[in-house]
Amino acid sequence: MTIHSQAYTSSSFLQQFPELVLCHGGNLTDLCNLAGLQEDLILGKPRLISFKKFIQLLEIAASELNFPDISLALCSRQDINVLGPLSAHLLNCNSAHDAFEKIRDALQLIVSNISMEFHENHSNLEMRFIPQLPELQFRPQFQIYLLASSTLVYRELTENKAPLRGCFFTFEDSKNIYAEHLSHYFKCPIALRAPKISLTMGKEFLDFSADEISQRIKRKLHTQLEARADISRQVSEVIQQCLISGNAKLSIVAKALGYSERTLHRRLESSNTSFNALLSASRLELANQYLEIPYYNLADIAHLLGYKHLSAFSRSYKRWAGITPQQARRLLR
Repeated sequence: MTIHSQAYTSSSFLQQFPELVLCHGGNLTDLCNLAGLQEDLILGKPRLISFKKFIQLLEIAASELNFPDISLALCSRQDINVLGPLSAHLLNCNSAHDAFEKIRDALQLIVSNISMEFHENHSNLEMRFIPQLPELQFRPQFQIYLLASSTLVYRELTENKAPLRGCFFTFEDSKNIYAEHLSHYFKCPIALRAPKISLTMGKEFLDFSADEISQRIKRKLHTQLEARADISRQVSEVIQQCLISGNAKLSIVAKALGYSERTLHRRLESSNTSFNALLSASRLELANQYLEIPYYNLADIAHLLGYKHLSAFSRSYKRWAGITPQQARRLLR
């Protein structure tokens, strides 16, 4: 689903970028200035950033630091957070095929203006990527990050029990800069100057049950979140990940965290808060982020916050902030 005229993504996907820059003797401030990005967007709390700027930053770092595989290194360091919302998407799946379709839908919401098609033939499954981003679609770092991040998700889902069979890029590598790095990361045959951007895998994936995939994600997510003492933060993170799907309900969030509803309610109560309070706070925080960016219209924002109708979002926002979203947008801008 594409609801935007241009692409934005979360700065959380750059969480490991400062460490990579430091390890390669770079200066984060200089790189951000060259990319036209504020440094605090990377070092601070996750926010929406232009996907064009995101890729531009990777390209500049690759060139300035002589680090052509920076996108692969970044994806290698991503943690289970990227999979957080997937457990909620997969709760009602009946098969691996159904799960694959829902995963595709979830990934498309990470970056807008990229269509993903799922194709099946007698021996392979193919995930085909169709970018509607003319400024980016032939750039190496864009294609590499796109396929590497998708591969990360796929490997987490299958625990590497269904390896990739092929990885296809449309860009050229006349100086042989990328080929070795790509082969090492993807561990499958690599094709450059291909007619399409895609990943292929064997049909073994369809042997996994949807329940097995969902339980695996929830176990990993629960293990990571349990290491944090703040239950309110845990719940807020999962709520924000689940809002787009409309699944930010107590029952869904509790399952995604591996709790029963009663246990989660009790833990929140002991922290002097409630699920509804955290849901409203998360929606208000995200709404203000979206309202600062003209590229989101109010109907988009309502959808991204899990509302079926703009009127419901407008009423909620006025209850939280005392002003309408239109008035808030004028003040924030």
